Amino acid sequence: MKLKGVDLGKPYVETIVIPRGQGVIVLEAQAVLDYDAFFALCPVPTPPSAMRRDKATGTIVEYKDVEDQKYTAMIMDWSTKKVAWMVIQSLKATPELEWDTVVDGDPETWKNYETELKEANFSAREIDRIIEGVTTSCGLNEDKIKEATQSFLAGRVQAESET
Repeated sequence: MKLKGVDLGKPYVETIVIPRGQGVIVLEAQAVLDYDAFFALCPVPTPPSAMRRDKATGTIVEYKDVEDQKYTAMIMDWSTKKVAWMVIQSLKATPELEWDTVVDGDPETWKNYETELKEANFSAREIDRIIEGVTTSCGLNEDKIKEATQSFLAGRVQAESET
């Protein structure tokens, strides 16, 4: 696919620079383009079926109980794993980055990424910066989207006023 005849190129990569003493730590976060691998390992949980009386007809009907406590706990766990997986996949753009306890194909280890970052002596704000870099690379940073939109529109207005 091309836009205005130009190949769109590679996925977006955000460079995350963290100053440390005499030097810097540089991480790369690349946009995650495909979640198929995640869904293969972690399908979306389905709510349990339950029965209730329909108020209008008085008949007993089956419905999906999305407020079931076990189901909501499963959805929270699934969502946490999805975010962790996104972070791990995005940071794969940093070829030198090695995890000690995070195993790519083992969803139960993915949440360890945050513990490992803490154990590597990243501060809370540095970890926030890493996550911000990941979300930016994946197009999930609303502030960056607004900034880019405003910049685009301002350039458009200026171009129109010049013609």
